[in-house]
Amino acid sequence: MRMVLSTALAATALVAAFPALAQSGQYETWQSVHGFEAGDTGGSRHFQGLTVSWDARPSSTNGRMYVHGEFCNYGGNRDWQGGMRLTHIEPDRAHLTIRVPAGECITRSEILPTGVDAIYIWLSEH
Repeated sequence: MRMVLSTALAATALVAAFPALAQSGQYETWQSVHGFEAGDTGGSRHFQGLTVSWDARPSSTNGRMYVHGEFCNYGGNRDWQGGMRLTHIEPDRAHLTIRVPAGECITRSEILPTGVDAIYIWLSEH
């Protein structure tokens, strides 16, 4: 595993997936000077009420990697529900809705190009 430079970045955006709610979202950024590849991991970050981490795994598609995100709800006694997006392009909205039961973790994955210099995870609690 290579060493990865991580920086946090937060931004507010309109939740296009739920325009009637007009919720604000926030994203975290993991950056790499040399580009991410299978075997890299993103250290845990806590934001929007969840603890989030990821790891990159080999994909059967050449030039791609399988980025596996873990979303844990350790901070309370209620379920967390909201918008989520895992991407290599700066996000401006949710891609799907997730529900994380209190005290539990769930996983979601995306296929991303190998060698990207940033991985973003965007969350917005509803």
